[in-house]
Amino acid sequence: MFFVLSMLLAWTANAQQFRVGVSAPTGLGRNFELWVYDSEAAPRVLKPSGKRGSVYFTGSVRGAVYAELRHKNVLRPLPLFVDNAEIAVAFDADNPEASRITGARQNSVMRYQLEQCGTTDAECLSRFVAENPSSPVAPYILERYVMPLTDYETVQHLYGLLAGEAREAYHYRHLGHRLKVQAALAAGSPLPAVTYTDRQGRAVALDTLLATGRNSVLLVGSTYCSQCAAIRDTLSKAYPEVSTVAIDVDKIAGEWDAPLMQTLDIDHIPYLILVDAERRIVARDIRIWELRRCLGEMAQVPAEHVEKP
Repeated sequence: MFFVLSMLLAWTANAQQFRVGVSAPTGLGRNFELWVYDSEAAPRVLKPSGKRGSVYFTGSVRGAVYAELRHKNVLRPLPLFVDNAEIAVAFDADNPEASRITGARQNSVMRYQLEQCGTTDAECLSRFVAENPSSPVAPYILERYVMPLTDYETVQHLYGLLAGEAREAYHYRHLGHRLKVQAALAAGSPLPAVTYTDRQGRAVALDTLLATGRNSVLLVGSTYCSQCAAIRDTLSKAYPEVSTVAIDVDKIAGEWDAPLMQTLDIDHIPYLILVDAERRIVARDIRIWELRRCLGEMAQVPAEHVEKP
């Protein structure tokens, strides 16, 4: 009991108070939540303080912590950092990430870096991570922006450079898990046995959907994704020799948080995985125009005989 009390007092002594005030169009009301990612488990979900009037959140954290401001009628959250500061947010419902944020130094660091590099310059963003390995913003930028743009080895190298406050950050922990998952999903590895639940409550084992003795393409998309529909049409017409397994993320229980998405480390759509007749992973997150090359390599066809995309 004494030990637990001592730990609680130590945490309280290091705690920093924050306040996040939100200004938004009147029509949005007070239907906001602040998700604070400062634990190993699920985020803390804070409701607006007070029962009426202006929207604001108060709480305690230890150091700069990643958080998300969410509204029940807005699809995308607003990412921000909270620390010992008073933060003001002018919420943009049409484009939350364009919302104006004042207060908390790490928000300025994040915004400035994204303005300097953009969201698609992997070299510039990687340089920020390498030059600021202790910044709590570094793991966020590494996972959110660098990882989708570059290879596993580069991300693994940059991840190994992180130190200090960066290692206490949510995205450091989450990225470490994803790198382990990706290593397990490397080419030549068996496709994991995973079961998901459809909207009718039926359990569906992924391996039961794969054709026996044939190469398969797993296409994870959604009913609202026109690009996914176009890819499915191309697969059926141009690749009749390959079995297509199409799964819509909005038709499975849990959607993006479903075990299927977590186990296969899928964080965007459309997402293609090529699996051989032995149900081993050949390639992940490939583009439709890369499929012919991959199939040619599987058949060990000389490069000059492989159809160009």
